[in-house]
Amino acid sequence: MKKLIIFGIDGCPEEILRRWINEDKLPNFKKILEKGNISRMNVTIPYITVPGWASMLTGKNPGRINRYSFFKRRKDSYQTEPINLDWDKLNPMWNVLTEYGRRSIFFNVPSTMPPKKGFNGVLVSGPIMNTDPENIAYPADLNEKLKNEGYKIDFDFGIHADKPQKVLEKVEEITSIVRRKMDIARDLFLNEKWDLFMYVVFFIDPIMHYFWKYTDEEDPNYEYVEGISEVMPDFFKMIDDEMGFYLENMPDDANMLIVGDHGFGPVKYRIDLNAWLLENGFMNLKTEKTRSVNLYSAQKTKKYFHIRQFYVKYLQKYSLFKWFRDKIFDAVPKIERSYQDVDWSRTKA
Repeated sequence: MKKLIIFGIDGCPEEILRRWINEDKLPNFKKILEKGNISRMNVTIPYITVPGWASMLTGKNPGRINRYSFFKRRKDSYQTEPINLDWDKLNPMWNVLTEYGRRSIFFNVPSTMPPKKGFNGVLVSGPIMNTDPENIAYPADLNEKLKNEGYKIDFDFGIHADKPQKVLEKVEEITSIVRRKMDIARDLFLNEKWDLFMYVVFFIDPIMHYFWKYTDEEDPNYEYVEGISEVMPDFFKMIDDEMGFYLENMPDDANMLIVGDHGFGPVKYRIDLNAWLLENGFMNLKTEKTRSVNLYSAQKTKKYFHIRQFYVKYLQKYSLFKWFRDKIFDAVPKIERSYQDVDWSRTKA
């Protein structure tokens, strides 16, 4: 049986990759294309990170996984709370490989968590969902090593979609975290036994969210800004260099797949369904004053975001704070001006 390397890119943009490959900007991607092929795949619905990678690792669609977003609705409520996947119940790829006597390594795959029951291999959690920074790896003794090596599972980008300069100030730190992850992945690749090795570069996804329109000349909102327009290409060059390492060191009996959980591209239109419901009489609010509130924008306020982050990182870990958790989530809708403003007696939606 041949070995397999799966190199994941969160939000793999096929069209711009082809363009840069043809322009000789990504030499290692080009080497792979000369020996293989790039194909557009069908993605999950919804086409976002959590169900995308989970479906890839389990062979199940989002309905079978019962996860469609980063949050789930609280019982008997329209409010949401963060979710984690119960990987042991989903029978992921690492369990199947273990059953067949194969050893696997999964590194930085988004929303993965150390399995409660053991398997034949190594797993290091990726960004999103893991709320216990002391338990991010299997086997458990790997946690201390990762801590000593400065491994950082995630990064708080903040809310700066319309202020890329703010994100630009953090690019050096983000790059440092990504390079640290790459070094640790290389160490596992070279020094652990494996039949399947999977590594996902995640932070390119938020980088594209913030910098796409400053990079893609075919974006209808394209704008060149010196220093900003170079960020996304530089990140892909870093990924291309890393690809070169795996091409150079992959065993003779190994194949490689480069995969993404979804694509990427320019934003041409935005649809605010709440605004449409209001305008067409399917939703009514308690007072006329709140009708002009853009619910989507209100959800994106810094205050809302950081309260959510505080909950994810600290409160969920301790059952002692359940009462405080409920208070936090009762407060959040007031900040986002969402469902507490709805007059349900006059709402059809």
